[in-house]
Amino acid sequence: MASLYKQKGDAMIEALVSIVLLGVIMIGLTFLVAKTAVAQKNTSVQNMALFALRSAAQTEGVSALCAAASPSVTVANKNVALTAQCQRNAFTATVAGQTINIPAAANSPITASALTTKQDVTNAKLIGGDGVISLN
Repeated sequence: MASLYKQKGDAMIEALVSIVLLGVIMIGLTFLVAKTAVAQKNTSVQNMALFALRSAAQTEGVSALCAAASPSVTVANKNVALTAQCQRNAFTATVAGQTINIPAAANSPITASALTTKQDVTNAKLIGGDGVISLN
């Protein structure tokens, strides 16, 4: 009977420390899983936005996107506003030995373009980061 009163509770303290350490480890793992899920979602939506930009450039044409007052694409069932920047520079073409100089004019071919999603709060929430995806 006397041995019951001499117990110091070492096992109870060890169990309590083990539970606290296990809790800290589980919170850390939960944090990592949550961060990974957010990163994967952002990557997926960014890929969808890039595909939408490429698709719009191929189906509508860069000239039409540059001429539009407010070009946009649909990403994850949401309308994403774009900024289209197009350059028409003078260039020289050689065909069958003949050189043709094409001057820069309003109806000349587009020599450089950039389709970019606008940097705003809506695009940042949808795409992640600053909300800007660019197709050059």
